[in-house]
Amino acid sequence: IWIAVSVILIIRAIYKYHKAIKILKKTVIEPKPELQAQLDAVAKQCKIKSMVKLRISDSISSPVTYGFIKPVVLFSNQTFTNEEFNFIATHECCHIKNKDIWIKLLTEIYCGIFWWNPLVYLLKKDLSFCLELRQKHLTIMNGATTVRYLLPNWKSAMKKRIQISKMSAT
Repeated sequence: IWIAVSVILIIRAIYKYHKAIKILKKTVIEPKPELQAQLDAVAKQCKIKSMVKLRISDSISSPVTYGFIKPVVLFSNQTFTNEEFNFIATHECCHIKNKDIWIKLLTEIYCGIFWWNPLVYLLKKDLSFCLELRQKHLTIMNGATTVRYLLPNWKSAMKKRIQISKMSAT
């Protein structure tokens, strides 16, 4: 029973990944060549040897990286300043450089094998969090010195902050 459940869970995780990628690929828009060139410059700065493709999609709210062999950085279809684009691209390129997608795959396999142990799910959650923290640290080390990089929705946070300060002033 243990082996059967393990196989089912691993196949399920792989299926869910492929299904998500398939859905994302249906919604992609080709980026402007200058954005691809900007991503290429960031990838070169991060010392990534393989070609990193840039794609844009309306179906996501935050950037994501996928592809084990041919990495793709998928940006949400919104306007970014050059500084914001470079911070995000550096963050995603750090994920590619450090092979985080492979680490997450191995974590899924590990969770599939040890499905009966609740601690593996905590490990998975904490590992994912640690990978994100590491990328934020590396991005800051590569020049993202502004605090707003650390906030996922800094624009809306700043709007709320301005509204609160206006309310408190009156």
